[in-house]
Amino acid sequence: MTVTRLMLAVWLTLLLAGCGQPANSSSAPPDESLLATPETPEQPPLTEDVEATLTELHRIIAADSIRQLARFAATQDNFQSNLGGAETFRHWDLMRRTGFNPTTQLQSVLAEPYGTLNVDGETWFVWPYLDAIQTADLTPSRMSAAARADALRLLGETGLARLDGQSGYPGVRTAISESGTWHYFLHEPENE
Repeated sequence: MTVTRLMLAVWLTLLLAGCGQPANSSSAPPDESLLATPETPEQPPLTEDVEATLTELHRIIAADSIRQLARFAATQDNFQSNLGGAETFRHWDLMRRTGFNPTTQLQSVLAEPYGTLNVDGETWFVWPYLDAIQTADLTPSRMSAAARADALRLLGETGLARLDGQSGYPGVRTAISESGTWHYFLHEPENE
């Protein structure tokens, strides 16, 4: 072994031996909040009626049929698919043509953690949980770090900037009450 190779081997050994060691023994421990996994909001168990509705929705999602989705929505009391008053199937058909696939979007939102709201004494399960945050608290400065990160992931920077504590959650959202009634599947802000 040549002297150069020997020096390189010694240098690499010393370099590898020092990896992972603090620069000095008085360095502060890492900030635990940076190492913690983001908290998942508390999720009370779903009722059997909610589970039954979810089973039907997942069956329709697997069929990728907005016609079946609209038929199912029509069986739900006061179901809301949009805030403009358009007929559900026509609205979803138009949305699909413009690149928003309702079944794909519903599948994505149902994969998110859910939250709960009390509406007229009944528990509604809402996806994502961000839709359950009170409007006044729906502003980045009042949200937890995990909620801000989730809002950024779901809404992007522009959507996150729209959270002003004056309007509800502006992203794709859905709700099923404890009795199994599917109440809404919306994708637009309240003020549109």
